[in-house]
Amino acid sequence: TNTPTITVTPTVTATPTATATPTPTNVTKTWVGGQAAGPRNWSIANNWSPSGVPGSGDTVLIPQTAVNQPQLTASVSITGLVMDGGATLDTAGFTLTASGSVQAGSMRGTGTLSMTGSSKSVSGSLPNLTVSGTVSLAGPTTVNANLMATGNLTLNGQTVSVTGNFSTTGGGVLTMTNALDQLTVGGNATFGGGYTVGLLTNGVLKVGGAFAQQWNSSLNSFAASGTHRVVFNGSAAQSVSFGSAGWYSYFQDVEMANTAGVSFTTGATVNGTATISAGAVTSAVGVTVTVGGNLVDTL
Repeated sequence: TNTPTITVTPTVTATPTATATPTPTNVTKTWVGGQAAGPRNWSIANNWSPSGVPGSGDTVLIPQTAVNQPQLTASVSITGLVMDGGATLDTAGFTLTASGSVQAGSMRGTGTLSMTGSSKSVSGSLPNLTVSGTVSLAGPTTVNANLMATGNLTLNGQTVSVTGNFSTTGGGVLTMTNALDQLTVGGNATFGGGYTVGLLTNGVLKVGGAFAQQWNSSLNSFAASGTHRVVFNGSAAQSVSFGSAGWYSYFQDVEMANTAGVSFTTGATVNGTATISAGAVTSAVGVTVTVGGNLVDTL
């Protein structure tokens, strides 16, 4: 009897090759850092590749692999900014003006990101933010100071958290038309900007400080409709005031969720549902708050 020979063919397992994150094609300057004269100094030419301090026509990449992450030493203007997820930029009290889009990792310090372009986007962790152009969110965004819109800021189905104050002024408007839109303001929310009819139709605005609608540029600087909801959830007593309440500026749905209480210092109109889920709701003498829908007290 012949014993059969069994041949085993070994299986070869390929070792995966690491793929580097591609550099965006529109980048014209990449941060390298490390120059002895100032290893973190944005304004030193040889801290960049190709050599040269970025100007208003440049889109800048800051990789997380750079040992010395950049710091501003003066206010600067560029086109766009792309930061790896682990990259940082210390604004050091200065202003970075971008006419293009900004994909921030972590912008730190007491400075300001000023966005001036039209149809641009922003995301990431930011210092003070001013929007004078037309800007939409491209991802979750945190503003670790104040946010001011003199242009058009669209939430675009994203969340933004502002630790300081939020305001619109001049022709500035906030656009919330997506059910996923959420703006959380730790400080005061002041709407003194442009015409908002049809712009505040969805999403949730959470306010931790005072709410004020002002008649500066437009009577309709806060005209919410649809399913838009405002939640007052501060830890200290909050106030609500309107400069042009009634036909012009108004809430759609509103919730009082502050155990320290909410006080209306002027007349106001709620066209939808008003819910009291925590604390007392009061008004100044002679002030009328009109609720067009249901008044729900869950206490």
